[in-house]
Amino acid sequence: FVINFEGNINHHEKKKTYETHYVGLKNLVDSLLNQNIKKFIQIGSSDEYGSNISPLREDMREYPFSTYSFSKTASTHYLQMLHKTLGIKTTVLRVFLAYGPGQDNKRFIPQIVDGCLKNKKFPTSEGKQLRDFIYIDDLCKAVELIINSNNSKLDGEIFNIGTGKPVEIRQMIKKIVKIIGKGQPMFGEIKYRSGENMSLYPSIRKIKKILNWSPKTTLAEGLKKTISYYQSEI
Repeated sequence: FVINFEGNINHHEKKKTYETHYVGLKNLVDSLLNQNIKKFIQIGSSDEYGSNISPLREDMREYPFSTYSFSKTASTHYLQMLHKTLGIKTTVLRVFLAYGPGQDNKRFIPQIVDGCLKNKKFPTSEGKQLRDFIYIDDLCKAVELIINSNNSKLDGEIFNIGTGKPVEIRQMIKKIVKIIGKGQPMFGEIKYRSGENMSLYPSIRKIKKILNWSPKTTLAEGLKKTISYYQSEI
C-alpha cells in the first residue's frame, strides 16, 4: 500500500510547488510500477475544483486556479490514467480543510489559536468565505477504511473528504476566540486571495454510499481537542 501525503502549499514558490506535488508524485509512482502495488491512495485537494459552485461533487470538471491546484489536478489525472491503462488500484481523496493537534503552525487554525492564546491583535480577511473543516481523526478513519476495503468501486475513483457542513471563516475565528477566552482578530485587514472561491464545501454522498464513512467529530469537539494540544505546548 502507498499513501501519498505532500505538504508544500507556498503559492509564491511555484516551481517548488509543481515539483513537490506533480513531479514528486510521478517519480514516486514510476519507481513503484514494477513493485506490484496493491493500492495507491493520493491525498488530493479541494482546490482542484477551482471556481465550481458548491456543494462540490466528484463528477465536476476541475478548474485549477494556481500552481498548487494545477499540480494536484494533474496528479489525479495521472493516477486515473494508470488505473485505466495498467489496472493499478488508485484512489484519490479530495480533502477539504483538515485540522487537529500537531498541525503545522503556518496553517489557518494553528495561527488563529496561537494569536488567541497570546491575546494578540492579528489581521484576518473579512472572513466571509464558506469552508469545510474536517478533523484529522475522521480523515484517518477514511484512509484506514480504504486500505482495508476490497470494494472495486474505490478503484480509479475520487472521493471528497469533509463534513458537508460549511462554516464562515469569520465564525470559525469567533468560535476559537470564545473557547480560549481571548484574542483580538482584526477582520478586513487582509485582502482575499486572487481567484479565491468564496464558497468551497463538498457533497460527501459518494463516500457515504460506497464506503459507509461519515465524520464523527463535531466542530466544537475538534476545536477543543486542537486548542488543548496547543495550550499544552506553551
